Amino acid sequence: MKNSQNRVIKMIEDNTCKFEGINSTRCGEEVYNDGHCIFHYKGKKDVNEFTRKFLEYLRKEEEIERHISETENPQIWCNGFVFPHGFRLIRKKFSVELLFFEPKFQGLVSFIYATFEKPVRFFNPKFKGPAFFRNTCFESDAEFSHAEFYDNAFFQHATFNGKATFIDSMFKKSAIFDNARFSGATSFEGAKFDGSTTFTDTTFSEDVEFTLARFLSTVSFKDTKFYKVASFKASFFRNCYFEDTEFYGKVDFSHAHFEEDAVFEYIKNNEENQRYSIFACEGDSKVDFRYSVFNQPEKVKFVKIDLSKALFSHSNIENIRFVDVKWCFTGKVIKRKAIYDEIIGEDPYFVAEAYRRLRKNYESNLRYPEAGDFYIGEMEMKRLSATFRGNEVKNKIVKFLFQNFSLTSFYKYFSLYGENYWLSLIWILMTILIFSAVYHYCYGFEQLQAIEASIATFLQYPPNQQNIKLPILLTLSERLAGITFIALFVLALRRRFKR
Repeated sequence: MKNSQNRVIKMIEDNTCKFEGINSTRCGEEVYNDGHCIFHYKGKKDVNEFTRKFLEYLRKEEEIERHISETENPQIWCNGFVFPHGFRLIRKKFSVELLFFEPKFQGLVSFIYATFEKPVRFFNPKFKGPAFFRNTCFESDAEFSHAEFYDNAFFQHATFNGKATFIDSMFKKSAIFDNARFSGATSFEGAKFDGSTTFTDTTFSEDVEFTLARFLSTVSFKDTKFYKVASFKASFFRNCYFEDTEFYGKVDFSHAHFEEDAVFEYIKNNEENQRYSIFACEGDSKVDFRYSVFNQPEKVKFVKIDLSKALFSHSNIENIRFVDVKWCFTGKVIKRKAIYDEIIGEDPYFVAEAYRRLRKNYESNLRYPEAGDFYIGEMEMKRLSATFRGNEVKNKIVKFLFQNFSLTSFYKYFSLYGENYWLSLIWILMTILIFSAVYHYCYGFEQLQAIEASIATFLQYPPNQQNIKLPILLTLSERLAGITFIALFVLALRRRFKR
């Protein structure tokens, strides 16, 4: 009896597919060729017959899941299936969750206008030919983790209403996501794009991750909209174009590497109140370029965009082109252009370095008014960093004294670091008026005589018969103030006219 049972089992095994999937489970489908069923046979097979049997398989598995497993959300596994060239399921609707584990698509595959009402997951798929997901609707989650697209991948007008996952996927040729709509969280983390990639007029309604992504050719995000967080942290770009792109949430380009062209340009609107819209960064959001590397900064340009919440510390921005960009402003009385690193309180030492690079950039382009603002920012950060012989001052009291009563701080108070000759002129007039008041009220000078005596002393004229009666320490103080303020005034005036 036992031998008979073994023979029956062996006959069944001989007539069923010998493919073993997860946990060494045999396929169980009828043998098609070479010991494998039509789904696992790697040789040439009729695509129409395969498609017919695949749809029958889906119907059969759905019935089994619903009636035997008694589940409302059946899952159908397609484990190791080998799809022939020309496999098409155009305008098909799938109402069950599909799980494709390590499928192989030997040639062209098309899901154009298909609808996946439940999650569909492609684990480690290999697409050897063109993959068409144009106008495909993913009503729930769509996963393409570790996918390998060896030919062009077409996702134009695709709709992703759930999570979309392309983690560690590889696109060997073109990847086209034009007019795609991503309504859920989206991840291209670690994805590699070897060919030309386009996300033209694409919409990301929730957070999107391109962290550690590598764009080894050209990538375009023209007219793309990012409504939440967009992370390109530590990504690599060969040539990237963000033209008329709009970011409404936090944008992270920190630690990114830009090898050649990098264009951030907004040219859609010409109205004054709409011209700077690429980095809207609503609320507390910001755009982060800290630690970014621009390998050829002369090929990088920011044109007509809002950088009022952009962070640039630790980045080489000396030779980047900034054309008609919008910076933030700071200052209670005298307003000046600033970078957002200063506003949020980044380390003054590194912010000063960012200001220095930005100042050199603007000076090399003969844009001296803006360069002057960035020079003020550089000096402000140096003052606030409070260093002595290259070391940061730790003691709070000593640090306060360094920040507010050092030569650098007085340079700020008296001429705004040599950038405002009007401030020096005000100090000159105030000094003359203060000393003339002292001469008038304390030493009996007539008002006009007091003013003349103060002007003469301030301008270093030798004392006359009346002035010689004044205390030496008093006149010496005014003469020192005169030398200082005149020097600062001439220096500031010289800087302005030299430019």
